[in-house]
Amino acid sequence: MKMSTSNRSLFTLTVVLLLVLSSCVPKTPEAPTWEVELNLPLSADRTTLAEIVEKTEELFVGADSLLGFRFEEEVETIEVGESLKVDSFTEEVDTAYLGNMTIRPDEAETKGVELFEIWPGAGNYQGQKIVIAELPFPQIDKVLDPYDYFDSLGIHSGVVQLTVVNDSILQIVNLQLRVLDNVDLSTVGTVTIDTLKKSEVVTKQVLIADDTVSNSFRVRLTADNFSSGGDSVIIDSLSAINITVDFPSDLEIDFAKSRVPSQSFEKVDSTRFENISIESAQILSGNVSIEIDNHLPIESWLTLRLPNLQKGGEVISRNFLLEPLATDTVNIFLTGAEFSSNRLAPTRYLQVELADTTVDTGLDKVTLHRQDYISGQVRVGNLRLESLTGILDTTRLELSSFSEEIDIPEGLTGIELQDPTLRLDFQASSDFPVILDLRFVGTNERGQTRDLDLEDTLRFTGGHGVLTFDKDNSDLVQFLEIMPTRIELDLSESSILLGDGTTLIQIGRSDTLAGQVTIESPMWAVIAQTSFQGSEDETEEIEIEEEFTTQLLSGEIHYTLYNHLPAGINMIEFYLSEYPGSVYANPEVTIGPASMKPGIFDNTGRVIAPDTTEGIVTLTEEQLDIFRNPDGEESKFIYLGYGVRISGTGGEAVKIYQSDYLEHKLSAKLRIKLTEDDFE
Repeated sequence: MKMSTSNRSLFTLTVVLLLVLSSCVPKTPEAPTWEVELNLPLSADRTTLAEIVEKTEELFVGADSLLGFRFEEEVETIEVGESLKVDSFTEEVDTAYLGNMTIRPDEAETKGVELFEIWPGAGNYQGQKIVIAELPFPQIDKVLDPYDYFDSLGIHSGVVQLTVVNDSILQIVNLQLRVLDNVDLSTVGTVTIDTLKKSEVVTKQVLIADDTVSNSFRVRLTADNFSSGGDSVIIDSLSAINITVDFPSDLEIDFAKSRVPSQSFEKVDSTRFENISIESAQILSGNVSIEIDNHLPIESWLTLRLPNLQKGGEVISRNFLLEPLATDTVNIFLTGAEFSSNRLAPTRYLQVELADTTVDTGLDKVTLHRQDYISGQVRVGNLRLESLTGILDTTRLELSSFSEEIDIPEGLTGIELQDPTLRLDFQASSDFPVILDLRFVGTNERGQTRDLDLEDTLRFTGGHGVLTFDKDNSDLVQFLEIMPTRIELDLSESSILLGDGTTLIQIGRSDTLAGQVTIESPMWAVIAQTSFQGSEDETEEIEIEEEFTTQLLSGEIHYTLYNHLPAGINMIEFYLSEYPGSVYANPEVTIGPASMKPGIFDNTGRVIAPDTTEGIVTLTEEQLDIFRNPDGEESKFIYLGYGVRISGTGGEAVKIYQSDYLEHKLSAKLRIKLTEDDFE
């Protein structure tokens, strides 16, 4: 307990005498003398509980001066902009197959089947009018001219069309026309006409699928029989049935050894960003590298477009010639480019469009397969963003650990923090959500440890975001039960994640995040039984001016003590000495000891009135010397010290108020004999 600044009793003998003569009735002996009583204030001081328990940084004054516990620690500034990046990744573009390669033979061919080929005996009746009875129909093959356009085809799907014009005098029953490959005589397709009547025109189509053919076909005719249909007809052996073979539409082919006209095909694909969906972004640096493999045996003009990326308002694109069966690489540097989703919502895909046009081979024939393809590999290299409007998927920010010692005030034990509050107070340069997943480790002076895990989403308004946890959080209450003397952030189990995967945010490369962790609680504590006294350099100096002679007859020390503490006082003493070094070692006067009860409590546990004790110490003749100043030339000083033993609260935790105090008032009442000489 440190006493207040010296309370010096300054008075002059002249003033004292004037006061005495005006207020006292002196006794007049034979030789004129007077006895007067002087009241000399010695000390008046109040010491608060905050001073008694040695207030530390961890104490704060709450409402109604209730002392509380406070722990504060800064979270180092985090450079949020460092998270605005897409790490290098490589992704295959879906293979762009040539696919629907088409060929269409551009010539129709007509072959006639004359009457004598069907009925060799027709020449015997040339010009005659007869009825032809039913006769068997022979097998007749008609070979078509080879196609110069191709040598062979693997037909994926297509149609061959046969048009039969009956210019003969015959009626044919169950006529079958089979289209055969002229090389291996495999059947390409068959059509059947139940009855081909005279002068009738019949068109039928044959569906071709998954068949391999040469460039030469034949049509094979078979039927049950032929006749004149019961009519009398004039025999003309040169009359014929004309068969026209045509390809009415493109043949979709799997492969071909042929002339290849210019073919065009497109492919749209995309690469996926792992942790970001972008509505718009300014790109600081990075590049896109696209490696194209041309597995076609022909040259191709390739157009590469990145529709999400623009420079100068134009979509980034490249046009180049791909050599047959070759690989080419395109590097596109993105510094200063803009990314746009091109949609109503943010996207996590970078679109890649390939448009290929093969070069016409002219008269040259090449072997081309439906499975021939152009493939690509997209590599995004260290894409860093200057700014972003989009959605981030929980990107981990770099977090620094901390460990802070807590100074528990002396004189307090069994501290209870019964109404704690933990605040995570963060400031951000932009309003963006972060997910806090923090683990605090508390260790008390006995080596006990306890973890506190806190996880929540922190949202900012005006660059400020706060999360508050209170006594309803059982983890916080249990964490503080051990009264930690060291609190640290466990970096291995803690993280701050930027973004929540759903909220659209705007963020720039220069944005930062900083914060503070604060734990506060009103303090209940057990005040331990404590003894203390001042030190030699803490004595109170009392100045006595002018002359006190040996005419000092008697004296008393009066004291009044006020205990406004929640703990009793076993002993309190005050010490007076003429010498500062002897106040505690060998005092001339000891005042006390006195004992006191705790202050008077209200029903909330707060002290509302002090316990008061008064006392008088009668000074011996020897003790009076401390006030005598026989020289009378200079001021005299005496020195006051103290000793206190607080009985404590008996193990019971009480509220601790800064305004609680221990107060004393000390004064000396001295009787002095005055003579006429004292007035000379």
